[in-house]
Amino acid sequence: MNNYILWVGSIYEEKHLFDNKATSPAANYWQINLLNSLQYNNEKIVLLSTHFQRIFPFGNLFPNGANFWKRSFNVISFTYFNIPFLKTFTIYLGGRYKLIKFIKHNGLPKCIISYNPTIENSKIAFHFQKKYNIPWIDLCADAYDPGENWLKYNYLAKKADGHIFLSYFAFKNSPFKNNFHLDGGIDLIVNHFDTTKKCSTKVILYTGMLCEYGGLDLLINSFLVLNDNNLRLIICGHGEKSEILENAIHYDKRITFLGLVPENKLNDLYKEADIFINPRPIDINGGSMNFPSKILKYLSYGKPVISSKTLGLSPDYEEVLIYFEEYSIYCLSQKILEILSWTEIQKNDYSNKVNYFILNKKNWNKSGNDLKKWLKKFYD
Repeated sequence: MNNYILWVGSIYEEKHLFDNKATSPAANYWQINLLNSLQYNNEKIVLLSTHFQRIFPFGNLFPNGANFWKRSFNVISFTYFNIPFLKTFTIYLGGRYKLIKFIKHNGLPKCIISYNPTIENSKIAFHFQKKYNIPWIDLCADAYDPGENWLKYNYLAKKADGHIFLSYFAFKNSPFKNNFHLDGGIDLIVNHFDTTKKCSTKVILYTGMLCEYGGLDLLINSFLVLNDNNLRLIICGHGEKSEILENAIHYDKRITFLGLVPENKLNDLYKEADIFINPRPIDINGGSMNFPSKILKYLSYGKPVISSKTLGLSPDYEEVLIYFEEYSIYCLSQKILEILSWTEIQKNDYSNKVNYFILNKKNWNKSGNDLKKWLKKFYD
């Protein structure tokens, strides 16, 4: 047995995310940070990756991700036949073949972690769990409602030796043994809230999905009732624009839509923002199985983060997130007005509280170390 962890999942260089609508920038960012934290904690990581794309002809017939993988990681890359009925099967066959070949020259991994309980990732991990007795950990980043007794959860993923959940609700309600809650980490605050900023314009920033799962329509409607010409709403993200978003961009010049933007530009927007908002719906299918990872990035800037209180959030976040009481236009708009009225002392107090939270509870290095300790139970 060799001393490495096999990660079944794909991470890309940032520039590729703009060309492939099948990838998730948030998932990409989260995985990179976790894997980096594991490496920082002296774990050797090998990735088994395929270049996931939309079905042909919207994607390539034989996707090849060799030129797109995130640098600094050891990646076992393989292709597949990207058409209905054959896609999942050929991903399984290609991944199995490439990993067997790798194992012959490099030895067995000490465990396998499959990112998200997809059919193809679970089939690959299950095969090597049974054939080589390798401990398999199912990492569930998000999923639809698993139903009563989790009957709708991926039947193969249920066979994993351990389960990692980003969602606190999923972690607490999982019927499986050997569960671990890991929603991520937060970068240490470098740019504290700038209390010297005297500009009268106040910027509200939203980043993420444009679909119903992001809750953007509620944010837009809540912003529109705020009759203040010094307010700006900047929206960044990917997906199809809703009718509400289209109309708002056209009729309200205070709203700016930038689409998917590169990380360096996004960081500039984070620095300029006065308030971050996570308006994720609380009653949507799969909402309880999801963790809004954008809040990790938001909190790293030490500025007010207004959020809906979804079931996927750990109680720990009550220390630093500013929840609006009901999921309504009135409650969100009033919460925005409340935070805009904060004094400089209130802003500094909040930033210091967030900084303490990061240092003591929720930084990436700590998350990687905690995961490393938990994994040892499967192979020590």
